[in-house]
Amino acid sequence: MAADEGTRGDNVVPIKPDRGPPSGNGAPLMPADLAERIARLEASIEGLRHSQNLTIGATAAIGGVLAAMIVGFGVYGLQRIDQTQESISREVAMTRQELVGVATAIANSITAARQMQPPIIISPAPNTPPSPSAPSKGK
Repeated sequence: MAADEGTRGDNVVPIKPDRGPPSGNGAPLMPADLAERIARLEASIEGLRHSQNLTIGATAAIGGVLAAMIVGFGVYGLQRIDQTQESISREVAMTRQELVGVATAIANSITAARQMQPPIIISPAPNTPPSPSAPSKGK
């Protein structure tokens, strides 16, 4: 017990109840300073209970605010994901339409290139005899 006294604070002194003569109901009498110490101890415990209740209440309030923020940001994030998904769907549809147009243009070009065109025959100009109205140079 002497070792315990060294570890306690300077203002705490172990209490040794003074057993005086028994009162009328058989309970021992307490000295006045002991009753005062017990009253202060009970008041301190009551104060701790009150501060504990305040701490629990503040913790619950902060937890509620954090939970609301998490839910709010989660809903906001899901809405953003939905908007992004719709935007991506629109972009995919537009890209698909553009690719169909390009593929159609290429197919039409290939088809036009494969069609047999009638051969073009270039014939020399016909030799025509000189006309009689033209004077001849030899005479």
